[in-house]
Amino acid sequence: MGDGFDVAAALRGAGADPERLLDFIGDFAAAFVSPLRPGDGYGEDELRAREALLGFSLPTPLREAYRRFGKRADLTDQQERFLPAGIDEDASMLVFRDENQSCAAWGIPLDTLDHPDPPVMLERGGTWGPYLDRVSLAMVEMVLSEVVIGSRSKVNACEIPEDLALDVLTHYERVDFPTYADWSWDEYTIGWYAAPGRLIRVHESADWYWLWVCGQTEADLQAMLAGIPAEWLG
Repeated sequence: MGDGFDVAAALRGAGADPERLLDFIGDFAAAFVSPLRPGDGYGEDELRAREALLGFSLPTPLREAYRRFGKRADLTDQQERFLPAGIDEDASMLVFRDENQSCAAWGIPLDTLDHPDPPVMLERGGTWGPYLDRVSLAMVEMVLSEVVIGSRSKVNACEIPEDLALDVLTHYERVDFPTYADWSWDEYTIGWYAAPGRLIRVHESADWYWLWVCGQTEADLQAMLAGIPAEWLG
């Protein structure tokens, strides 16, 4: 394996620490995309205006995400959309993200806004269900997924049988991140695996796996492709 940025090492034990999770996003962006810079997020006046419109303060991890990288489309808006926070039509959720054809949405229950790092729900087909139990985790998931799925460089994908997937993944470390639902396919759950300079988003079903692979460099990507005998998407 290479000596690049290791997502698994960086996230090890970080799940209960929202500040560490948000700092991870900056480190990941610097390694896999480009560093965060002033102007990448919303200014204090913009955030206060949104909070005045809503009538309440945004949860701190969500507010920090908007402030640090809310305008970085390459981290937030390549596949789905990171929205200005708004209340849904049933007045039950603070919605901050939706699927690019509005087939799904992500939101925070309004009755949990007093929590320091509230849970996130996923809406599919008009029904809300559990997604991740901290909004800080949802921010990490959003950025990782937008880079791995939405990027047009240093990524590829394949579908492989379970036995091959399990063999491939022995060469990677399972990222310390909760398993969560795939909004598009009920039979899949999603987990992450990594090695230095390499990242895999794993969609797992009963007997087949769908892998999205991403390299920190093109050489990292090509090494991953060479090590996985599969019919690649691109």
